[in-house]
Amino acid sequence: MIWLPDYARLGPDDVARIRVLEEEMGMILVAYQRPPAYARLDDVEVDQLKECEKRTGHKLVAYE
Repeated sequence: MIWLPDYARLGPDDVARIRVLEEEMGMILVAYQRPPAYARLDDVEVDQLKECEKRTGHKLVAYE
């Protein structure tokens, strides 16, 4: 299994900007140092992930 990259090391100004953006957008944002590329999935693979999410109750993110 490949682990996610480290969270970004943000200074106080960057954290403040991100918090404002979260408030404006109404969502939680996560900053990573260098995230891997998302996997390119075909329709069958997307359906497989959706079915696994449904069975487990967890969200999956596919990286290359």
